[in-house]
Order: sequence, then C-alpha cells, then structure tokens
Amino acid sequence: MIKFILLGQGRSGSSLITEGLAEHPDVRIAGEVFHSDEEGRRLAFQALNGVEPDGEREAQYYRDGADAWQFLEQTVFDAPLGSGVQAAGFKMFYLHARRNPVEKRDWRYLLANDDIRVIHLIRENMLESYISLRVAFLTGEWERFKGTNAPRKEQPRLRLEPKECEVYFNQELAWRKWARESFRAHPFLEIKYERDVCARFADVMNEIHDFIDVPRRRASQILEKQAQRPLREAITNYEELEEYFRYTLYEDFFV
Repeated sequence: MIKFILLGQGRSGSSLITEGLAEHPDVRIAGEVFHSDEEGRRLAFQALNGVEPDGEREAQYYRDGADAWQFLEQTVFDAPLGSGVQAAGFKMFYLHARRNPVEKRDWRYLLANDDIRVIHLIRENMLESYISLRVAFLTGEWERFKGTNAPRKEQPRLRLEPKECEVYFNQELAWRKWARESFRAHPFLEIKYERDVCARFADVMNEIHDFIDVPRRRASQILEKQAQRPLREAITNYEELEEYFRYTLYEDFFV
C-alpha cells in the first residue's frame, strides 16, 4: 500500500485536494490528525470516502501524550485487509506535531521512512493566504461548499501590520525550504495553488492519482473560493503595505 502526506500551510487549497482524494474508492485520506485541538483531531481522522468509520477505528484518533510513531504506523497507515484501499494518507501542516518530544516522533517517522510520498502544496501569494487565514479566524468559516444555501458571512476589511506580514512571509519561506530539503529523499510532488489547484484542478488531480499509484478518476471541485474582494479592497492600508514591500522578495504580491 502507498503511504502519503499532503504537506503545507493552511489556506492553500489543502481542503479541496483532500475532498477530491476522498472521493476515490482506492484512497483513504484523513484530515489534520495532529490538529492542536482534540476535537479537531477526532473529526480529522474520520475516513472521508463517504463511509462512516466504525466505532473502533474512530476511537483511535490521536490523543495527547500518545506515541505519534506508533499511531501513524498502526492506525493511520494500517488499511484493513480486503478494504480495497491502495493508498492511505493525511493532511499535515508545518506546525503540526511540534508541541512536545512525543508528538515530534511523528516527524521522525515521516522523515525516516523515505517510501512515504509527499504532496507539497504551496500558495505563491502569501499575502492572500495570510488574509484568508485572518478572515477565517474572525468569521469562523473555514470552508464553503458549492451550492450551499447558508448565507455567506461578511468578510471584514483588515488593517495589516507590515512587520507582522513580513514575519509570516519569512516563516513560510523557511518552512518551504525545510520541507524540500528534509524530504529530498522521498518521492516529492509540488503543487502550486494558483497555477494548479485554481487553474487546472482536474489535471492536477490526475497527476496526484498517478503519483500515489491509483487509477485516474474524475474528482469533484466541491469547495468554492471564499475570498471575494481584490486585495486593494480587502486591506484598508493597502498602499502602506505596497510601499513597505517595494523592492523586496514580496513586491509581486501587489501586482
């Protein structure tokens, strides 16, 4: 069986990719199994293939203090015989499983097993991802399904501190570099949010299917993009930020 992780930062299309993979009958994928919140971990571990998980398997979601290495080996990547699952994986953010040495065994396991395939998801315009993250925290709306009748929550305009943005951008670049270098011995597929997820979703899902060795299958794009305003309208001090980042690595965010 193929083991894989969907690695990256939040607000970069990871939920859309996860939902697309969950539709495939040969794939079992979980969400953020190392979410900082226990309820988040419980919900994330449920198999997303349209079948309710059995009580025993759901009860095995990761608890604080449990051995992360053992959890991955015996629970996440342990597909029952006869299940038809050919590839199993989960969503992993850079900041997950870093709170204590027991949790960090998760990273040791992933790095030590270079047969684990890594789908690395990045969003090139980190200003857009930062705004999306801030808005999601303020509204509590982290994803929105297409065709839903629920009223759309009004997205507030934001004032962003240039220094805080810079810290976020620098940290994101550092994590990306770390991921590429740390997993260089693993099968590695890098997906870009703007170029791939938004512009050619069907094609990129086929590439992912090939990467994890499952038959190609049409995936539904069931989530919609939440950002509704152009950056200039979403940020109250847009000109201040634009000037602050002029002649830097990040000036293209404002083009």
